[in-house]
Amino acid sequence: MRVLIADDSKTERLILSTRLRKWGYDVVLAPNGEEALKYMLAPDPPRLAILDWVMPGITGPEVARIVREKRQDQYIYMILVTALGTKDDIIKGLQAGADDYITKPVHSDELQVRLRSGSRLVQAWNELERSEKRTHAIIDSAGDAILIINHAGIIQYANPKATRLSGLEHDTLLGMSFFDSLTADTDKELLFEHVNDMMTAQPTNTTATPEDQLEVTLTRKDGETVTVLLSMTPLIFDGEPTISVFMADISEHRRLEVDLRHAQKMEAVGQLAAGIAHEINTPIQFISDSVTYLKESHGDAQTLLQQYKAVIATLPQGTLSPAALQNLEDAEEDADLDFQKEQVPRAFGRILDGLDRVAEIVRAMKDFARKDASPMGAADINQAIESTLTVAMNEYRYSADIELDLNTLPTVHCNIGELNQVFLNLIVNAAHAIDDFNEGTDDRGTIRIASEQLNDSTVQISVKDTGGGIPQSAQKRVFEPFFTTKEVGRGSGQGLAISHAIVVEKHSGEISFETTQGEGTTFFIKLPIAQPGLGQSTPAP
Repeated sequence: MRVLIADDSKTERLILSTRLRKWGYDVVLAPNGEEALKYMLAPDPPRLAILDWVMPGITGPEVARIVREKRQDQYIYMILVTALGTKDDIIKGLQAGADDYITKPVHSDELQVRLRSGSRLVQAWNELERSEKRTHAIIDSAGDAILIINHAGIIQYANPKATRLSGLEHDTLLGMSFFDSLTADTDKELLFEHVNDMMTAQPTNTTATPEDQLEVTLTRKDGETVTVLLSMTPLIFDGEPTISVFMADISEHRRLEVDLRHAQKMEAVGQLAAGIAHEINTPIQFISDSVTYLKESHGDAQTLLQQYKAVIATLPQGTLSPAALQNLEDAEEDADLDFQKEQVPRAFGRILDGLDRVAEIVRAMKDFARKDASPMGAADINQAIESTLTVAMNEYRYSADIELDLNTLPTVHCNIGELNQVFLNLIVNAAHAIDDFNEGTDDRGTIRIASEQLNDSTVQISVKDTGGGIPQSAQKRVFEPFFTTKEVGRGSGQGLAISHAIVVEKHSGEISFETTQGEGTTFFIKLPIAQPGLGQSTPAP
């Protein structure tokens, strides 16, 4: 171990250095306090120092004070050598930062014992430093964000993952209230009660139990929200009762969960649509053929009846008995042939229109849930919107009128089946918003759907409703998985999260909204006409 000897007496330096080298120490010599500080504030300083109390310039106690102020990373054990033996002088030297003292003339055995004690202390300190570095390395490289908070939720410690998760600088994060970072008031109340309960109980162990886990949503500095799973454990930190908070970011897990459910749903809808098409198309076809045959046959029968009536009218008087003529008149009156002649063709027309409507719904369902062999391809956005309106008609027909303003668009390179899901989610949400806003009245709302080409590379679709608007408290969370303001059974909180993932992550687009309380909400979808790396699309027919 290296030892610094600082003394303005060359003789004293020589005597001490000779002894120390004999005892196996590496020796560094300094003739004054300034030179001693250069060594002791260097990156790799001697860990033991023998400082003469009285030196020209900077004295031994002053050297000790400066080292203690500036040297926080490595501990240096400092021994003052003094001819001053009074208690006050010794106390002042130790208060300056020295660890020990020895009086002149220096006794060899006493110095050796004091150096040995200092060496043991430095070795213990080195081991503590290594242990702390290992601990910090583990905590700093942890996959979870780690905080330590006190009973009021004030953050006492944060590891690097916590600063990245919050988007705040480390110094800014310390001293903040962890409760303020929570997005929802319900989460704040729940966590506050949980922390209070944990601080009230005695921390008898350091193992988190399942009941110590909470799922909450945090708001980052940039305004984005993130869903985290908290695991909390009471512990003593800096001599005070605190709580360690491990935060696992499960936003990606939630997103993948939503994507999986969406994929399963779309697969089920696709299978359902295929089954409906297979089971309904055939009976629709023979029903349509049969109705067409009956319609034509009815026309032929009407023509034949007219011929019969014309022939009967040309018969000489008396050919048919009065009774026969009366029977014919009674039968014609009972059959109401003139009414049938007018109404039966209309009935056939209504039947055929209904069959065409059923066929249109089946085609729309097939378009809506289409799963192409290639996930991405050129598609007609306007046609997709119209097909989705057909599928969603039952959601809005009793509460809202549809206004369409679909301008000519080029074909867009996209997965049209997934975009159909986005359009459906927005239309259904608009219908529900209007239902809620007009509840208890006979008023009808309006859903206005528009499409336009913004520039050579982008198209925009907007869905506007005349509902009550999105509450201020919910506006930052509308695209968050499983967040919903609807009652149980009416909304899963997945629709807008799925829409965001489809538009932003899968199509490199944008989805946003504008809302006004009491007036309604408009969602905007911007889509690139061609995905990155592909050429321009052609105009849709």
